[in-house]
Amino acid sequence: MRDCVRRVGAFAAAASLAACAGATTSPALHQWQLAHRNDPIFGANLTAVLSMGHGYNIASGDILTGALELKCFKSKPIVVLAFNYKVGSNTSAAVSYRFDDKPGVDAKARFLRNYSTIVIDDPSEVRRFVADLSTANRLWIRIDSLMVNDTNIELDVRGGGLASEQALANCPLPPVVADRRT
Repeated sequence: MRDCVRRVGAFAAAASLAACAGATTSPALHQWQLAHRNDPIFGANLTAVLSMGHGYNIASGDILTGALELKCFKSKPIVVLAFNYKVGSNTSAAVSYRFDDKPGVDAKARFLRNYSTIVIDDPSEVRRFVADLSTANRLWIRIDSLMVNDTNIELDVRGGGLASEQALANCPLPPVVADRRT
């Protein structure tokens, strides 16, 4: 129990520090926050966008905190889902999501070694996610895991179009290349 409380406290502290470190919010961004940081190596201004939400673990009934982050990593756009506890692994879990009333999507995602962070970095997957995010109000995410059972989270993503535009300004999505085979 103490370990769980410590993880929740650490996650909340990290989110608060990120919010204080140059974060800005405008009414058009709703729940999104922009965190501007200067890159000490290249001098570029990096931007991360966060939306916090609450979810639950079906087996334990635990209330969870999750964050959605859009950012540039190695000059490419990525989507990061971070939770305050372990949600799964690459070999024993799957990620699905749905925006508003659109059909659900099984995401091409990978779990980092801490088992609580999920990254979507495939360019076509990121493009679809950002396109759907730009007009959406709600996002539902489910992680089906053999390790920790199912995790569900709902996020208010209003303002996601403006947020993604600003967050990914330094690493725009590459244009869709049409398949010219006949």
